[in-house]
Amino acid sequence: ISGAEGIYRKEELTRVLPEYINRALTHERGRPDRVFLTVEPVKDEPLYISSLPVYTASIDDHKGAWLFIHRLLTEAGISEESFAEAKGLVLSGLPLRGAAVYSLKTARRVDPNRERGIRARLLGITDEAKEVLERILSEKGLNIRVVSEAIVLASKVLNAPEVVAELCVSDNPSYTTGYVSLKGLGYVRVPFIKREGEHAGGRVFFVREDADIDKLRDYLEEKPVVVNEISAFHGIINPDEIIGLVNSKSCLRKVF
Repeated sequence: ISGAEGIYRKEELTRVLPEYINRALTHERGRPDRVFLTVEPVKDEPLYISSLPVYTASIDDHKGAWLFIHRLLTEAGISEESFAEAKGLVLSGLPLRGAAVYSLKTARRVDPNRERGIRARLLGITDEAKEVLERILSEKGLNIRVVSEAIVLASKVLNAPEVVAELCVSDNPSYTTGYVSLKGLGYVRVPFIKREGEHAGGRVFFVREDADIDKLRDYLEEKPVVVNEISAFHGIINPDEIIGLVNSKSCLRKVF
């Protein structure tokens, strides 16, 4: 069972720590044999960023979800080979603590530890931004904890210069909405990315061919990042419109 984390003030720990323990003991994937809880000081000054803009693709079924993801990623410059490798990994059911990292064109697996991947950590959100985000998610009827944590994580990941896109499928059997995040566009929710009851899931970062992986790993695992501003929520949008946004973003073309 994958972990969860956040950045908190010292006085919040007595409230937050029992919540994390309860999450571990009541996880839908089953009761864990062991629970590890780590508290560590944040030594460096956090980097404050805005969250990614959020879109939800209007998708009807599992097949449509992957057709859309294929179009979205390939239009953004991800090769057919990289897409195929990423899809195969996230649907394989293989356990991976962090994210697999693929070069966007040549489909090379470039994270140094293939059993572990690279894990984005040391991330959080200010109280003010959290209040705004949770209000929006509540108004839209979305899962507040799951979606807010995913948005914060994706926002840190896409802030890395080396990362062009991210693909994520939850390994929770009941949660069937995944996401694709793209540099210059935002966080795109994709319903029906998996069938209900399936345990497979995973996360892939697509990076530039010349990416400095040591620098990326240091940023994702060691640099504290806090979301302090919430960007726009664009509602449910036709997939063709989202693809059109990718084509119209000159900043995306400059990535490659």
